[in-house]
Amino acid sequence: MGRILSGLLLATLACAKIVPPTGGPADKTSPEIVAYAPDSNGVRVGRDDPLRLWFSEKMNESSVRDWLLIAPWAGKLECRWDRNTMTCVPLDGWADETAYVVMLAAKAYDKQRNTLEKPFYLSFTTGDSLPTGWITGRVITRAIGAEGLLIILLPWPASGPLQVYLGSGGLDARAFALRLGETDHEGRFDLRNVRWDREYVLVAMWDANGNRVYDETEDLLGYLDRPVRCGAFRGRPETAADSAGVAGLAASDSAGVEPQRDAPRTGHYEIYLVYPDEPGNVKGVVLDPACLDYVSPKRLQARRDSLERVLSGELDATGFAATDDSLATLALTPVEEESIRAALEALEGAIADAVADSGRCEATLWVSAFAEGDTIAAAEVRSRGPFDLAELPPGLYRLQAFRDLNGNGQREATEPQGTFPALIELLPGRIVEGADMQLEAGEGDGR
Repeated sequence: MGRILSGLLLATLACAKIVPPTGGPADKTSPEIVAYAPDSNGVRVGRDDPLRLWFSEKMNESSVRDWLLIAPWAGKLECRWDRNTMTCVPLDGWADETAYVVMLAAKAYDKQRNTLEKPFYLSFTTGDSLPTGWITGRVITRAIGAEGLLIILLPWPASGPLQVYLGSGGLDARAFALRLGETDHEGRFDLRNVRWDREYVLVAMWDANGNRVYDETEDLLGYLDRPVRCGAFRGRPETAADSAGVAGLAASDSAGVEPQRDAPRTGHYEIYLVYPDEPGNVKGVVLDPACLDYVSPKRLQARRDSLERVLSGELDATGFAATDDSLATLALTPVEEESIRAALEALEGAIADAVADSGRCEATLWVSAFAEGDTIAAAEVRSRGPFDLAELPPGLYRLQAFRDLNGNGQREATEPQGTFPALIELLPGRIVEGADMQLEAGEGDGR
């Protein structure tokens, strides 16, 4: 009996086939919002009109709820789902004469955890028209990524940029923001439908735990310490988002303030989102007046050799090899030959001068940064002229440069040297450019 069972088992295994798992290939397509209500740039939206988003596929409902942001805050939302459609209504209704911007951040994802390809924006108002101002910009980061950072626009308070918002409970983006946005992979952002008649606080936040509330122990916050104003809408912005709520804006906003001619310039800002101790860079150029016209002897010698080959007939006058079946074999005219011989004579003198100058002009330049009060360099680099002092901690620095004539790496009084005329303040994560210095002759140098 045992043999019979064994035979049956082997026969069964022999007939078995390996088949792919059910369900087809994994879904890696980003979900999309295929329809929405109210209409893009809709006006006179009713207090109880619902906000509806139709998705291309089933979404993770909690991720959509977490990353659906409305500015200004509309209060608690009552939301329900019907397959791929979400419908939300503020419990207290939409406020009268108020322009809203709805943002669904790109962090929202579907059942397979595929996120949106980009943030979705929808603008509408319960009033008669939407404001037309825009605020665009870029968030500059170093230690963290630039994509998906939260941009918050707040009213400018009399007591200072953020103190009134931070308090003891942290900055709640949803509760205070007039407008919200999200950065793209280059840190760019745009905030749309902003009123012209106000000044604002512009904030960038790295929300580490994703709760949209600033926590100083986990998150990172950057903001401009001066009021910002919006710029004019001039066609589709070349910044982060490109979705619903862009076209069809009026020529002036609901506040009755006309755009100024220079508004596109005043409406663009940069924010540094860096840690307080993040290093930065200082860049510049060291100029040596004695070497401004210096050309290395090797380059001059190569030019001389080329002219001698032309004179001998090995090359034509344009520097190409002469061949028997080309016009390159034509003999030089007396005038051409005389001109080449004169150039060779001048080159010989130039080569002699270059050899004499090479001891100075080919010697290494050293550039050093000294923290205020220190005699030991915080950083130093070799240079041929341009320099980049990288990874410098924030602080005040004194810059020096010298030409290392004897090659010992030490600055000596007899060597050409220069100092930047002022202390350089390096803020966290910044790049200071234009720290140019000019060398002066050292002691005993007759140049």
